[in-house]
Amino acid sequence: MKLMDKPRWEFVGNDIEITLTVDRESMHEVCDTIDSIGIPKNKDYEIIVRPKRHESSIDTRKKAWILIDELAHKLRKSKKEVHEEMLERYGVMKRDDKGEPIIYMIRNDVPISELKKHYKHFAEIDSKDGYRTFKILKGTTEMDNVEFAAYLDGIIDECMEVGIDPKI
Repeated sequence: MKLMDKPRWEFVGNDIEITLTVDRESMHEVCDTIDSIGIPKNKDYEIIVRPKRHESSIDTRKKAWILIDELAHKLRKSKKEVHEEMLERYGVMKRDDKGEPIIYMIRNDVPISELKKHYKHFAEIDSKDGYRTFKILKGTTEMDNVEFAAYLDGIIDECMEVGIDPKI
């Protein structure tokens, strides 16, 4: 197998995450390599294969985070707060296989932190217990280039509104 980079290993709790970057011709050898390093068979594992991002895509994402950091400083908020606000304003809803928006209903007594997703609150539903309804949003790594460009344009507009020069 021809590796494009050295394998990266990271301990995550009791598990190990392994990242291998290979060229297209060597892809079929990945499965043999996984078997050969003796990964225990009594656990489930996930192998993610996706096209490598171009540097311009990575640079664009870095620019978004730099601008979010500047906005957070200017607005006296955390980067996480600003990121979530930008996703809510300029992000894209997640959809199921049928193209329908993914929506969660949560009882009012359940903390929103239990959702552990990017979300947009959009409705209160009258019922005995009271529920809140949330549309689930894509994270930036799930967005395609067109969606991310619209997200970044929104961040740039926000920066200009508060006097931040978005040219980096």
